[in-house]
Amino acid sequence: MIIQSIRLKNIKSYGSGDHGQGVTVTFHPGINRIAGRNGYGKSTLIEAIGYALFLAEPEFEENFQTERYFLSHGEKAGEIDVTFLHNGTSYRVECGIGSQSKRKHKVIQVSDGSSCAEGNAEVANFLGSLFSFGDPKRLGEMFIKLVGVRQGRLTWPFDSKSAEAKRFFEPLLDVAIYKECFDRLKPVVDEFEGQEHDLDTQRAVLAQKIQDRADSGGLVVELRRTISETETRLQEALKERDAAQEGKKAQELLEREATASKSEAERCDILWRGKKSERETAQRAVDASVRAAEVVQANAAAHTGYEQATNRLASLEQQRAKRDQLQKERGVTDLERERSGGAALAAREQVTSHESTKQQQQASLTELRARLEPIQRSLAKGKAAFDRASEAAGLADSRINLVGGFVGGLEGLRASQEQRLVSIRSRDAGLAGYDANPLNIATTAEKEALDALTKAREVLSAARGHLRILQEQHRQLSSGICPFLKEQCRQFDPAKVQEDITACIRQIEDYGQLEKAADRNHQAARAELNRLTKIHTQKQSDAEELRLETGKFVQQARITVQPPVLAAVGWLGDWEVGMGTMPVQPPGSTGEESVEAVVAMHSAFVSHVDSVSGWWERSRELCRKRLGDFQASQVERQGHVKESQTLEQQVRDIDQQTVQTQKQIDHHAAVAIRQESLRSSAAARIVELDGLLSPFANLATELEQTQAEQKAHRPGHEAYIGAKGVAQELERRKESLGQIQGEEVKALETLDAAKKRATAALAAFDPEKLRAVVAECREKDAAVVGHKFRLENEKKTLKEQESRLEEWKIACQRLERVDHELGRCRAAIELTEAARVCLRRSAPAVAQHICTRIARQAQQLFNQINPEPISLEWDSENYSLRVDPGDRRFAMLSGGEQTKLALAMILAMLREFSNLGLCIFDEPTYGVDAASRRKLAETIIQLQTMAGLEQLLLVSHDDAFEGMIEHSIVLDKSAAGGSSILQQ
Repeated sequence: MIIQSIRLKNIKSYGSGDHGQGVTVTFHPGINRIAGRNGYGKSTLIEAIGYALFLAEPEFEENFQTERYFLSHGEKAGEIDVTFLHNGTSYRVECGIGSQSKRKHKVIQVSDGSSCAEGNAEVANFLGSLFSFGDPKRLGEMFIKLVGVRQGRLTWPFDSKSAEAKRFFEPLLDVAIYKECFDRLKPVVDEFEGQEHDLDTQRAVLAQKIQDRADSGGLVVELRRTISETETRLQEALKERDAAQEGKKAQELLEREATASKSEAERCDILWRGKKSERETAQRAVDASVRAAEVVQANAAAHTGYEQATNRLASLEQQRAKRDQLQKERGVTDLERERSGGAALAAREQVTSHESTKQQQQASLTELRARLEPIQRSLAKGKAAFDRASEAAGLADSRINLVGGFVGGLEGLRASQEQRLVSIRSRDAGLAGYDANPLNIATTAEKEALDALTKAREVLSAARGHLRILQEQHRQLSSGICPFLKEQCRQFDPAKVQEDITACIRQIEDYGQLEKAADRNHQAARAELNRLTKIHTQKQSDAEELRLETGKFVQQARITVQPPVLAAVGWLGDWEVGMGTMPVQPPGSTGEESVEAVVAMHSAFVSHVDSVSGWWERSRELCRKRLGDFQASQVERQGHVKESQTLEQQVRDIDQQTVQTQKQIDHHAAVAIRQESLRSSAAARIVELDGLLSPFANLATELEQTQAEQKAHRPGHEAYIGAKGVAQELERRKESLGQIQGEEVKALETLDAAKKRATAALAAFDPEKLRAVVAECREKDAAVVGHKFRLENEKKTLKEQESRLEEWKIACQRLERVDHELGRCRAAIELTEAARVCLRRSAPAVAQHICTRIARQAQQLFNQINPEPISLEWDSENYSLRVDPGDRRFAMLSGGEQTKLALAMILAMLREFSNLGLCIFDEPTYGVDAASRRKLAETIIQLQTMAGLEQLLLVSHDDAFEGMIEHSIVLDKSAAGGSSILQQ
């Protein structure tokens, strides 16, 4: 696979580009170098390729979303396009970033623009299939661990602790699946065992149910015979009860006739009494109507007089309401006249007051302008000279700070150098007299102990395997089955096999003791080796640190004055001639120095710093004095400027106040004219209202006379109204009284006839006969109920026993099925446990086989780039590398050897697990000293050819690759536009 180009828009360091379409970076087959300073977006290119092409999320510790990680500051949407060539076909992966992005993740075939996949899931499946990965989830893992290893992480997996190495390599080598399957099958076994327990419980319940219902068949037959006999007796009792009920019905008929005749007589008596009461009530109503007619005739005249007085009062009340309205309007108009007169007088007084204020304002304005004009002329005359002095003072202040920062940095550097000198002396004393020979002895001893432990474990494992074979043979012989013919056989003796098993167990115990002793010896040897290795590694680190610190000390002791500082010193010398020139450091030795030379160099450095500090103390005091003189003149000028500004503001304020005063004068004059007009209109309306009120002068007297007349006629009027309704009912009430009297006579005749019929019916009915026949029916009915109750109970019992019999049959069938399922469940448990054991035993062998194959390929690559050939072993137990000759671990190798070996291992795993032909190295020379970087760069160039990579992308700002790589991409960055391509 060859990546042809990548386009980034609004992604971290990259903005929208010159034309708003983002920044496009083009790659070529072979080796491509991406260079640029820190923060220019080199690693961003690799992360974007991983995210779009391999769906690999960037690795970071903080808790925030990927969109925030990728997007440029302030942007809401970004774009990533990656174009690549695979198997002769070009594809483009398009990816949108951000919550407001409308782009979907998709793959497009460049030749015809057709869409191959859309959406994260479809894109992952398509790319996984295209790159021949079995599982699309391995895309991100392959990129992070092999294709695009992060800066500083190249050697980390091979120098990690056992647990971290297993977490890194086992998923990559696909051996973690064995342990995962072993662990995931445990819940399956637990599930089968749970099912077995449930089936055992069901079987016990079913067996108990079958035992409890074993007698249900005989009980069903006996109950059916008893029910037949009870049904016969019930039929006979029903016939006897029907005969007794016929006699009872005849006596009940006579009783009903006697009761009905008696009730009819009582009803007729109640009806007659009701008609009699209605006749008496009607008579009283006729008498009341006669008396009411007499009252109406006596009060007719009073009623007429009252109605006439009421009508006159209504007319007078209307006239009074009109008079009250006119009086109210006159009062309001009088108040309005007085208010308008007062308002007009107040407005005239305001006009006089504001005119006086306006005259005072004009006088103040004339005085202020006379004070302002001399100050303005003086400021304008000295402005040019003051501006030149101000500009020079500003430049001087910035240059004083620049030089002061340089001199202060020298003081800080002297303190830092003194601390570094103490550290150099300490490290030099610690390295004196160190001997590395005990480490070689401990390495040999650890290897011998490991070989002894391995042999002991192999012997113990073989003995345990032999024991399992003997135990299986004993199990089969104990059941009478020949372990070879798999059929019934009595030729083999289980006791003999048991003796062999006992002997084998004793042998395993002996081997176990040997294995434990060998393990203790190995642990002790390994602990000693680890201790000496740590000491050796620390000594190597101390030696390297001593060399680096000495180099830094020498480098920092040579003070280089930057051009801006030199320019600032020259400018200040011209501005203040009394400063003099800055002392110059004498030339020192070149190259790396010994500890003694470093001490001497430090003494010279301290002397130079003291001379520069003394010169600057004198010069800074002169510059400060001149700046103080300027600041005094500046304060005086600022006082004049402030006074001028204050006077100008006062002039503007009084101008505005004069305009506002004139507006107030005009406003109050208009108000006075308007209020005087309103007062005249109100006086004219009052005269008009007085004329309209004159006709109502005698209205109160007329009202009093009419109210007295109405009060005199009110008692007669009320009596007339109260009796009129009752008097009008007289004729109707007389007619109703005659009708009720006729109905009373008929009711009395009906009552006499009903009494005669009731007497005859009571004579024909005998209560004793009825009681006797009721007692006989009750007895017969009780017998029927008893037989029915007994029959129902027997049928209910039969139904229960039939149900028990059916449950017995079903339980027998279910017990047979449960026994069958129980056998299948136990077989499944045995099979699953066997699979778990097989997986657990297979994992180490498979892992070691893969590790050995990868180590063999890495050894071939390493030997082609290393001057001394090695033999490489990769242990799958802890994923630790061993290098011969010397039986060295990975941590014991030099930095350059570790990097080369890690590169060989990465490329070998790429060959093993993919056919991409692509690799990306992010700062592969990270952590390698300057002398070794060039050699490592040459090694990486050779590895690209030896590993058969179609394309290698190198991210590096190191000059070690200069002149070795044909295709280089140099990044640049600006504050306005972000990162861009400076050279491609």
